[in-house]
Amino acid sequence: PTASPADNTATGPTASHQYPLPTSTPVTYNVTLTVTQGSCTLTAITPITIGNITTTFTSAPSGNACRNTPITYTSTSTPANLVSTYSWQTDGGTPSQPSPSPTFQTSFATNGAHSMALIVTDQYGCQSPASPPATIQVSGPHALLGLPTAGGGCKNQPATFTDQSTPDPSPITTWFINWSDRSLTTSTTGGPFSHSFPDTGNYMPKLIVTDASGCADTNTQSFPITSPLANFAGPDSFYCPGVPFTFIDSSQGHNLSYSWNFNDGATSAVPSPAHSFINSGQTYNVSLTVTDKYGCMNSIAKPVVIQKPIAAFNIYDTTSICIPMEAIFAAHGQFYDSLFWKFGDGSSSTLDSTSHFYNDYGIDTAKLFLQGPGGCLDSASRRVLVTNPFSATGFNYSPLSACDSVPAQFNLLLPSYTSFSIAFGDNTVDSSQNPDPFHMYRSPGIYRPIISLTDATGCFVAIGANNNITVLGATPFFSVDKHAFCDSSVIAFTDFTISNDGLANETYGFGDGSPAETLNPGTGNFDPSHDYTQSGLWTTSLQVTTKSGCTEIYTDTIHAYQTPHPVILIPDITCIGLIQFQGSITAPQTDNITYNWTFGNGQTSQTQDPTVQMAPGTYTVALRTSVPFGCTDTTSAPVTVHPLPLIHGPHEITTPVGIPVTIPFTYSPGVVSYAWTPADNLDCPTCANPVATIVFARTYAVTATDSNSCSASDTILIKTICNDKNYWFPNTFSPNGDGVNDYFFPRGTSLYNIQSLTIFNRWGQMVFQRRDFPANVQNLGWDGAYAGKPAPADAYVYMAQVVCENAQVVLLSGNVTLIR
Repeated sequence: PTASPADNTATGPTASHQYPLPTSTPVTYNVTLTVTQGSCTLTAITPITIGNITTTFTSAPSGNACRNTPITYTSTSTPANLVSTYSWQTDGGTPSQPSPSPTFQTSFATNGAHSMALIVTDQYGCQSPASPPATIQVSGPHALLGLPTAGGGCKNQPATFTDQSTPDPSPITTWFINWSDRSLTTSTTGGPFSHSFPDTGNYMPKLIVTDASGCADTNTQSFPITSPLANFAGPDSFYCPGVPFTFIDSSQGHNLSYSWNFNDGATSAVPSPAHSFINSGQTYNVSLTVTDKYGCMNSIAKPVVIQKPIAAFNIYDTTSICIPMEAIFAAHGQFYDSLFWKFGDGSSSTLDSTSHFYNDYGIDTAKLFLQGPGGCLDSASRRVLVTNPFSATGFNYSPLSACDSVPAQFNLLLPSYTSFSIAFGDNTVDSSQNPDPFHMYRSPGIYRPIISLTDATGCFVAIGANNNITVLGATPFFSVDKHAFCDSSVIAFTDFTISNDGLANETYGFGDGSPAETLNPGTGNFDPSHDYTQSGLWTTSLQVTTKSGCTEIYTDTIHAYQTPHPVILIPDITCIGLIQFQGSITAPQTDNITYNWTFGNGQTSQTQDPTVQMAPGTYTVALRTSVPFGCTDTTSAPVTVHPLPLIHGPHEITTPVGIPVTIPFTYSPGVVSYAWTPADNLDCPTCANPVATIVFARTYAVTATDSNSCSASDTILIKTICNDKNYWFPNTFSPNGDGVNDYFFPRGTSLYNIQSLTIFNRWGQMVFQRRDFPANVQNLGWDGAYAGKPAPADAYVYMAQVVCENAQVVLLSGNVTLIR
């Protein structure tokens, strides 16, 4: 409004009014509305402020700002309470939408000068003109991370990045890179930057540059990291020389290029090349290197063993003397993938391990053929020999006969590859493989040697000699009705002698010094008897002589055992406890003796001199002795076991030091002697109850022996104490010089010294003290004086430390009355 009406009132439900515009300070008017209805009236008052708004604002930062950095503009228009909305005009463009907020935030994406103006609208919708624009200078660097020329990098290999950032206008002072692999780089000098990425993938390295004004800019790049994997398939284990092999590529990667090195001077650049190697027995390390589009490389090398087959096999049972012979074949060649056998008799096989039967005598050659990967061959052969044992075996020997024995020397002809034994026909065999054995035929008879051949297959062939060997003579033999007996017996002999030459005579020797008995001529049924009356081991013999003068002898043994008669030795003293018994026999014995004791108390023993724990009582002890054949005898003896004497008394007593004490032991009836140890300080070490006078504690032991010579022992520990029987203090004394009870001093027996004597009056004053002095010396006690003057008659308190001869310290205190 530009003018005010003369009348400032109006009627009706609506009204309009023009207020004057203040020239400076806003003016507030109170508009009053009164509503009347009949006699009722209601009034409402509303204030209205009329005034001009001064449009101003500030910025933070002001003057200069960094590109893309938020700038906050804040209205400082007055009066603020009249403003309803705010609109901001950037670089003279279209104002922003009105907002009730007095602040506005924006940023500038380009460097240079930028302006900002403010337009306000008051509460009545009146819009003020735009404020004068405020200019701000925007600056800041332009970040740019230069990628390597390949456009990508390799895993775990450094890649070089360049800094292509530009300053505007301040110089760049800090470069910070987040490589997006959890690693960071900070620099104050700029690029180039080198970095290795730990794994494959697409990384987004971010460069942040900051200039001297603190302005920053960010640049993010996409950077792929790759790692090709080289791999190929070669021969499984080995391959034939001179045969091409195709290597199959199985590498992984993008746009790969290939570089093969066969380690023999040849190379290739195709993915799966074919190549042949010349030298057998050599290993070639074939390598493949692949390179992807970013120059990332990976290599792998694999050994290729070039080896022609090496044929070898084991054959079991290549020789035999029996048909059919089964030979077992086991291939153990190397560097092959297939095989076949030819057995030399027209048969063949393709099994690794096989067997073949040769059905005819003769020599065959078995062959193994091995084929390696690629088709190369190798072979090995072994000879198979099947020998006819009957045409290849023979032996000679001499002499053919003799008296009593024949010393035969053999010369054997044997087939190869066999082991043999020769049975000489007398139940003896020689398997030592000696082709020229010697054998002594010692018993009369007719013998035919036999050679037994065994080959490696276990085949057995026996071939007998053409001529017999004869030994002339006799074989003496006899039996007896018993070989062992006790003490004496008549033995019957039975003759079983045989001869192939007749008997001239037979003679028995009985071995016990008695005359021999002879039967002339012998008949082979010479059956005498003989009475053996002496114990011992006797060698009996039968000697025979044939009609050709051949002599042989046969021996046997007769054992006459001596019956052992036992003797029991009992110790003179038999007291309860361990008792030593002794066993013996009445006469010397050559045979092993067994002792069996019974002691009458349920105990037994098999030792000769047993030690037995026995309780008091009367027992019958028995001893049975025997020899292994069973000859036995028994004896017994009575034995009385006496109890030990009993000792009763305490294990420990206490006595005043230096004062005699009688040891209070009592004994069971029948004790006849006493022995105390040690004897020191005892008045009678052989008495039942000695008196001990000791200073220090001591242990005494007593052994009491009764009329049965049984002894028992016990001990007693005598401890010494220092008590009122060892010391005495008077309760009065009268220091009047009459020579009677003039001093107060410690008295007693077995006292070592007085460590201290202190006397106090009733007020606690110390009136006398003496240290380290002997007891029972009156002039070393208190003479009743204090400070050089006679102390008054009164009751005094004394304290004393008395050391006894047993090193015991006794603390004493009491009262003494000084009488004047």
